Amino acid sequence: MSLRNHAALKSYSTEKPFVAEPVLLSFQTAEGIPFFVAHDNGTRQMPGNGGLRIKFYSSVSEGGQECKRLAQVMTHKHSLYHTGFTGAKLVAVANPQTVNKAELLQSVAVALNELDGSVYTGCDMNTTEADMEYLRSATPYVLAALQSSIDANRATAHGVFGSILSLCNGRLQGKRFLVHGTGGVGANLARLIAEGGGTVLTYDLFAERAELPGCINLSHLADPWDVECDVFAPCSDSNLITETVAARLDCQWIAGSANVPIASQQAAQTLAERGIRFVPEALTSAGAVICDSVEQYNPTAFFNAQPHELYAFVEDLVRAKTNHFQAVLAEKGCSEQDAMTWLYEDLSQLPCGTRFRSVARAASR
Repeated sequence: MSLRNHAALKSYSTEKPFVAEPVLLSFQTAEGIPFFVAHDNGTRQMPGNGGLRIKFYSSVSEGGQECKRLAQVMTHKHSLYHTGFTGAKLVAVANPQTVNKAELLQSVAVALNELDGSVYTGCDMNTTEADMEYLRSATPYVLAALQSSIDANRATAHGVFGSILSLCNGRLQGKRFLVHGTGGVGANLARLIAEGGGTVLTYDLFAERAELPGCINLSHLADPWDVECDVFAPCSDSNLITETVAARLDCQWIAGSANVPIASQQAAQTLAERGIRFVPEALTSAGAVICDSVEQYNPTAFFNAQPHELYAFVEDLVRAKTNHFQAVLAEKGCSEQDAMTWLYEDLSQLPCGTRFRSVARAASR
């Protein structure tokens, strides 16, 4: 895809934000379910923010290590858009189908209250808005657009969509997009692309979820890695793109919502050698944390806004950031990770959420 018609390089910081090794705190419910909270212990003088994930791991230590990795990704995500937060993550090592959620959420609330505002949480894998409502009844440190009509999944999908629009120079017609994982984010992303005129291929382990209007369901395949597309959008699990998958993908760009989708440095190297470019998820999947920034630092505008206004705000921010990302790649001839170092916002300015304005309300004045 062409890199033409992108804005000139913006004067972002050329230094990576200070990212301390996250502090990993271990907790346990009364039933013995382990969960972790990773955050930077206030080294950046901002509260941490990251979702609560429930996932089965082969070992408790594996869950803790992923918690730390995800918290670091969240720090980069918050810094790219200057949300007014730094990174955090909560991970419960449990089978999401059998875990006693009520007890887990009560234990998480106790942990958040002990942390006294240094960490906020919201939805992530295998947690829902209903879970956040329950959690909010026991702790104030929840940001999940509660008591509003904003859907965090839709916000995240609009962010990824904004990034994809940038990659395609605004024209989706004649291009093919493979959305892997059609849960709350993936299904909304597939719908947006289809409505925009793109050919959407969907794949999900639960085949019926990928049966979406205007989309072609490929879930009958053993796997979709050899299917030709312009953009592969991972919206499912972490560590999806192994070295084997990287060697088989037939796409030009990878841009999705999954956190840490590339499993290893070897997989990243294989993608680079094959000319497949990756837009880091810290850039593409920031929709929910951008909404969190508006909710925390501009609450009146947040609760008075129409959902489509928030989604458009997210989409525009992520599209503009991806424009600059591509401009850096073109001008510097550097790797994706090196390009990211040009994109961090000036943290001495006000958080991005303060810039949101309701277009409908402004027009009525």
